[in-house]
Amino acid sequence: MTKEDVRRIFDREAMIIGHSDAVPAAKAAKHFTKDALQFAKQLGKTEAGNAYGIGKRCSSFEYYTLYGLELAATYDNISALLTN
Repeated sequence: MTKEDVRRIFDREAMIIGHSDAVPAAKAAKHFTKDALQFAKQLGKTEAGNAYGIGKRCSSFEYYTLYGLELAATYDNISALLTN
């Protein structure tokens, strides 16, 4: 996956969450492995993603930033190379 591929995914799946565009975790999971998204959260901290709550209805709605998706893509790219 290239940087352009990730940008296309972000542009297609993003929505405003708080003050920035981000991709909901459920949509990100359609494009990246669970391990890759976990790696992005650990390495990128809050710059890669976070959670947003709107009170009683939803206390923790997880999302990923463009930076987080780039980290996830990097993880999946390298993992694929290591398994070949």
